[in-house]
Amino acid sequence: MNLLVMAAVSAVSPSQWTHYAHFGSVADIVSSGGSVVCATTGGVAFGTIGEAGLTAWDSVWTYPGELSHSNCRCLAAEPDGSIWVGTWGGGIDLFRPGSGFTHFGQLEGLPISQQINAILPDTSVFAATTQGLAIMEYAYFQTWTGLSTGGGLTSDIVKCLAPSDSGLFVGTEAGISHLGAGLYPGSPSSWTRYPEMDGKKLREFAWCSDTLWAAADDGLYFLPSGSGTWERDASFPFDEALCLASDGTDLAAGSGWLANVREGGVWTSRTVKGGQDVKAIAFGPGGLVCAGVSNELDADDSGAGIGVRWNDFYVLSAPSGIPSCTIHSVTLADDGTCWVTTENMGAGVLMDGSWVSYLSVLPGEHQVFTSESQPGGSVFISPYAYGVAWLDNSGTRDTSDDTVIDLNIGNSGLLSDRIRAIDRAPTGETWFGQTQVAPGEAAGVTRLDWTPGETSSASWVSWTASDGLPAGAVQAVFGLPGGSAWVGTATGLALVGPAVGQVSAVMDASDGLPDDEVTALALARTGRLFVGTAFGLGVVEPGALTAGEVEGVDGAVTALVEDNTGSVWAATDEALYRILPGGGLEEYNTLNCPLLSTVMHDLACDRDAGLLYIGTDHGMWRVDLGEGLGGDGGGAVIYPNPFMPGEGEVLGVAGLPDAPTTIRVFDLTGALVYEFASPDRDGIAWDGTDSGGEPASSGVYLVQVVQDGCDALTGLALVR
Repeated sequence: MNLLVMAAVSAVSPSQWTHYAHFGSVADIVSSGGSVVCATTGGVAFGTIGEAGLTAWDSVWTYPGELSHSNCRCLAAEPDGSIWVGTWGGGIDLFRPGSGFTHFGQLEGLPISQQINAILPDTSVFAATTQGLAIMEYAYFQTWTGLSTGGGLTSDIVKCLAPSDSGLFVGTEAGISHLGAGLYPGSPSSWTRYPEMDGKKLREFAWCSDTLWAAADDGLYFLPSGSGTWERDASFPFDEALCLASDGTDLAAGSGWLANVREGGVWTSRTVKGGQDVKAIAFGPGGLVCAGVSNELDADDSGAGIGVRWNDFYVLSAPSGIPSCTIHSVTLADDGTCWVTTENMGAGVLMDGSWVSYLSVLPGEHQVFTSESQPGGSVFISPYAYGVAWLDNSGTRDTSDDTVIDLNIGNSGLLSDRIRAIDRAPTGETWFGQTQVAPGEAAGVTRLDWTPGETSSASWVSWTASDGLPAGAVQAVFGLPGGSAWVGTATGLALVGPAVGQVSAVMDASDGLPDDEVTALALARTGRLFVGTAFGLGVVEPGALTAGEVEGVDGAVTALVEDNTGSVWAATDEALYRILPGGGLEEYNTLNCPLLSTVMHDLACDRDAGLLYIGTDHGMWRVDLGEGLGGDGGGAVIYPNPFMPGEGEVLGVAGLPDAPTTIRVFDLTGALVYEFASPDRDGIAWDGTDSGGEPASSGVYLVQVVQDGCDALTGLALVR
C-alpha cells in the first residue's frame, strides 16, 4: 500500500466572510461638480454624471472593509475632501484624504443604538441620533436628550440639523428646537422651541437664500428671514415632504414617487419611479436634480438607486449588488450557482461575480419566501400567495431567452398558492409546503414528479390534515429518496408517503421536541433528523419515534443545513450555531463574527466548495469553511471523527464531487478491513463492521478515498 498518509481532518473556524450588499436604497446624496456620493443600504457609492445623464459608478465603500456597518443613512463632506458617514447601527465613520478611516462608536460617546440620521461638521461636530443630539469636542461625543436639556429638545429622536449664525436648528420626531450659539446645551434657557411645529415629524432642513426650509410629515415649512415663526408653504403641491436640497437659488423636495423643483417660486413635479419613494435629493451640475429612491414598502430593504433628471425625465441607475437587503431564501444549483429571493425585489442569481435580478417575469415580486433549484440549473421561485414560478435562465446573464412557467391552484395540483417551503429530494421529486391564512383553507404538502419544464409530465400528490398531518399549515419539508418526506407543521412533525395518504409517524412536544411548531428540517448524512422549532432545536435518531433536544441552541430556529464536514448549522433569532459531528457546539453572533444581526432567514451549503451561504436582513454572507474540495483530494473529509458506531451511526465522506466513490478501511498493519463502492458521494457509508460483518475493534484506522483524479488517505479513530 504505497499511499500518502494524511492527518485526520477536523472542523476549523470559518474564514473569509464575504458580504453581498444592496446599494439601491439611497438615503442621502452629496453632489460636487459632476460627481455624486450616495449613502445606501449597502455602503457608500461613488458615481459620475455623464453627458447622457446616466450615472457611471466608480467605486463603493462597504462593510466589512472601509465601513463599520453596511446600512448608511447620512453623509457630510468637508472642503478638504473629508467625508463623514453616519450608519444605522454602526456609529460614524470619517474618511480623511491621506489619513484613511476613523471610527466613532460607543467608546467615543455615541449612544448605544449607534443609529445616525444626520451629521454636521461645524465648529463642533453635531450628530443627530435616535437617542439624542450628540456633540463632539476633543474627539469625544456627549449626547443630550430631552431630559438632560430640561425639555429644550422636543424629542430624543433627532432627524435633521441646520447651522445658522445664531446657533443650531434641531429637527426631531416631535418638532423643532434651536440651540443658541455658544450656549450650554444642558440649560433650558439655551434652547428656543417653536410651538407651531410641536408634534410634527421633521425630515430634513435646507437653506435657500436667507430662508430656512423644513420637510415634515404633513407638508413643507419655512422660516422667513428675521421671523420667529414657521409658516407652511401653501404652494407645495403635496401633503408630505420626505427630503430637501437647495443650490442657493432653487429648492428641490422629494414627495412619494415625485421629485419637485421650485424655480422662481413655482413648483414643478416629475415622476422618478413608481413604487419608489424619493428619500434623498440633491442638485447636480448645470441644475440637474439627483433623486435617490427607496422602496415605499420598506426603505431599509430595497430600492432602484439614483435617478438623474434629463430632458424632463429621470434615468435611474444603481451599482451592481444583491437585489435587496432582506434575503428570504438561498438555493444552490448543482454547479454551485447561487439563487436568492427577497422581501421586495423579486429574486436574483449570482453569475460571473455579479447579480442578475428577476422582477417582472415573476407572478409577484414581494415576499418571495422560498426557492429550490432543479436539475439542469432551473429553479422554483415562490412569491407568497402567487403559487410558484419555474424559471430557466439557460445559464446566461441574457434574460431575453429565459423560460418561465407559472404554476398555481388553477393550473396544477397545488393545494394552495401560499407556499412557505420547497425541497428537492435526492431522487428528483420536488416537495411544496403550503400554509393557510383562514381556517378551512386548503393547505398541506404536495409532491411533484416531472421532467423540469414539461408540464405534461407532471404528477401531483398531496397530503393534508385529513390524511393525518398534525396541521394543514406546513412550514418545512425535507424530501427523502423514493417519495417520502419529513414535514414540519405549525403543530408537529410528520413522515409522509410514499403512498397516497400515508402518514407513518407523527411527533410533537409530548414526544420530546422542544416545541410543537416546526420551522426547519435537515437530515444529516448520519441519518439523524434535526428539527428546528419555535423554541429550540430537536433531534430524532435514525428509526426513533421520539426526539431529544440539542442543548445550547437557544431561540427560534429559522434554518438548518449540513455542511461539507458533517456539521449541522442552525440559524436562530439569537445566534448562528454549528453542531459538530462529534457533538461539540460553536456559536457565532454579532460579537464574535462579522454578522450585523441575528435576523437570518435561510442557510445553504456548497459542500463541494466548502462554502456556507447565510441569507439575512442585511444582505447575504458567504463563509469559507476552509475545507472545500482540493484538486489532489485534500478536501476529502470523513465524519464523524472520532467515530463511535452503534445506534445507527455511520461514517460518511464529504468535501468531494458528487461522483462514483470508493472507500477502503485499513488497520495499522495495512490489512483491508472494509471496502465499499457507491455511484455517488452521498451513498458512501460505514457502520463500523469488517468485511465479515463483525464489529471492528477500537483503535486507529486509515481510510482511503478514491475517485477519478482523487486518491487520498486520512486517519480515523474508532471508539467503542
